[in-house]
Amino acid sequence: MGDLPATDAPGVYAVSLSSNPLDNGGLLPKASINEARVRAWMDRVSAFCFRGRLNPDPAEVAEVLNEFWLPDENIVYIGKATCIRKRLDQLYRHKLGNRSPHAGGHWLKTLFNLGELYIHYCTCPTADTAERKEDEALAAFKAQVSARWRRRIQNAISFATRAHPAGFPKQREIRNDVLS
Repeated sequence: MGDLPATDAPGVYAVSLSSNPLDNGGLLPKASINEARVRAWMDRVSAFCFRGRLNPDPAEVAEVLNEFWLPDENIVYIGKATCIRKRLDQLYRHKLGNRSPHAGGHWLKTLFNLGELYIHYCTCPTADTAERKEDEALAAFKAQVSARWRRRIQNAISFATRAHPAGFPKQREIRNDVLS
């Protein structure tokens, strides 16, 4: 992840392990979760709750995050933006545990390989179109997830995507994970 696109248009973007978002070769069998970042996240958010417990072991949290890693997928996050440049700037600046500017994809910030990820985006004529296209992209992603992973993960969406459709969270073990 690096330079911001020059467009202020609305659109949809994906964070990927590959320079080619359609290439699922050379993928990682496990998420590269940085336990020190997980610990810092938990330290910043004193109400952080894991499986009903405060102050859990960061290794346990990292293990659960890894359960949502899809080793045969290179897309790790899908999002929408009313202004692509601004939204990606928010993603780059986001601090793990903050509610804003981009808590929706903050699991990305737990990864060791964050600096090696790629951003792919497409512009849309309106913010409403971007919202529909994001839903389509997430539905298409879910539809092509291999049966093996769909059986294992109830809501098999990209690693850092927290919920889809809206109101249907991926997991319920990690709670109160952002500052109030």
